Amino acid sequence: MLDSERQKRGEADAAQAAASKRVEEAETRAKEAEQRAQELEAARRQLELQRVIDVDQAEKRARTESERAETAERNFSRQRYIALFYVLPIVLGVAAAAFANSNLVAEAFPALAQGWRCWALLVSVSLLPVSIGFLLSPGYVTRRQHLDGWWPARCAHFIGKRLIVAPTLAGLGAIFQGGVWDGAKALLGIGS
Repeated sequence: MLDSERQKRGEADAAQAAASKRVEEAETRAKEAEQRAQELEAARRQLELQRVIDVDQAEKRARTESERAETAERNFSRQRYIALFYVLPIVLGVAAAAFANSNLVAEAFPALAQGWRCWALLVSVSLLPVSIGFLLSPGYVTRRQHLDGWWPARCAHFIGKRLIVAPTLAGLGAIFQGGVWDGAKALLGIGS
């Protein structure tokens, strides 16, 4: 009986040792699993932080590219405006003045080829394209946001409105009134 008790006790001790070993292995696996979970959580946080940084950098790059494109578009729009409404009319005015000063015009209109009439013709012909450019400028500026408030566009608008249109309208009014007065005098027979 003592042998059988010892044997049972040995088996119980072996079973207890095996159970203890299984518990220790389970605890070890649980600790390893918990450590892996912590490592995965740290990696997830690191990836999330990297994603936020990448998104922020991408937004900054996109904003920078957008600003660069906006600046390029504004510069192109302004350069085109200067070319169309300042440079081109001046070149056309110089070409028209050169033509007006040629022998062809002098032979066709000999009275305009001498003295102050020649200079008046040259100035008038050379300023005509510039005047037309300044008169057309406000219509071009209203369709382009980059030109609103820009000083060359405002200057052209002012010159067109105040220095070209106003005197032209005043002159046309005077011509009309003079024509009406001359017509009335002719009908009434006054001052023949």
